[in-house]
Amino acid sequence: YRPSGTLMSPPPSIYDRWMEDKSRRKYESINFIPYGKENTCPPHIFNTFKGFRINNEKPDKPFEEVSVNNFRILIWNLCNEELEMSDYLMKYVAHMFQFPNHMTEKIIVLRSWTGCGKDTFHRILSDLMGFEHVGMTGDPEAVFGQFNEIMDSKVAVFLNEMEGKNGIMYQEKMKHQASSKKTRVNAKYNKPLWQNNYARLFINSNQDGCVNPQVHDRRFVIINSGFGLVQNTNDKKKAKRLEKYWDTLYNNLNSYDWRKSLYDMLMNVDLSGWSPSITTCCAGATSTRSTNTSRRSLKRATSTRTKSKSSKAKRCTSLGGNRGSRITNSGSNDTPKSITQSRPTPSR
Repeated sequence: YRPSGTLMSPPPSIYDRWMEDKSRRKYESINFIPYGKENTCPPHIFNTFKGFRINNEKPDKPFEEVSVNNFRILIWNLCNEELEMSDYLMKYVAHMFQFPNHMTEKIIVLRSWTGCGKDTFHRILSDLMGFEHVGMTGDPEAVFGQFNEIMDSKVAVFLNEMEGKNGIMYQEKMKHQASSKKTRVNAKYNKPLWQNNYARLFINSNQDGCVNPQVHDRRFVIINSGFGLVQNTNDKKKAKRLEKYWDTLYNNLNSYDWRKSLYDMLMNVDLSGWSPSITTCCAGATSTRSTNTSRRSLKRATSTRTKSKSSKAKRCTSLGGNRGSRITNSGSNDTPKSITQSRPTPSR
């Protein structure tokens, strides 16, 4: 009321003013549609994806490009220094950033000894994409159980320290998750929602029998990592060199220039004519059991050849010649310089 006692008309509500605004934003649905080089989300859908973390960072100083060769070294050793497999994994990672809204229907399995860099690989992806888009769990029930909020808005999900029992138990569910176009996200105390499924599954394990795909299986891409970056070694010079490598890499992770340089490198990887389904280099077509059998056979054969060479070397040495050293030290030290073009080697 006014001081005179007359009734004052109420002001227009915010809702009425918003409804009269012709430039107001309105959407028909909410969904998760990640994008890389260009935003492909339709205008009538509210996109919960806000961009990768690296693109939302605000550095204190101008960006300066730096070398990311240590990441190439990591990929090279995760793939046991196999050029074709290293090229596939590097392009697979680049595909995640360039085309995160494309399903690959692949499951990357990283099998290695402790200390090869599997967890570091996950951390690098998390620092570039953001923890809201990269998940990690040691419990498969967190992904395939009743409550699976870890799957909300994910581009990559790591199943860490997978054991053989769980690998076989959840193997069919993994394949289903890798090929499903939609995923049901059910968080505790929240209403379940259906979301586009763009999560790429990674399995990290120290066990050979973490999964057992059939010969005709096309889902699993099994990568047996090497020992090139394992710091726990009796070779003191190598251990010291690797300690410097890991210290430098983790210091680089705290640098915006390094993260941005790595992101730019991945965004510029040429993927023309390449597809994640092209896995001629991969061991996914070979079952774990047959792989283990082949390893045991190879180990026995290697042991036999080693004993044979050792006995020959001793005979040559006893004769006073130098042929023994040539036999025991055979091999070439020539190395390419990068993964897609040349082989990376740590600086000594």
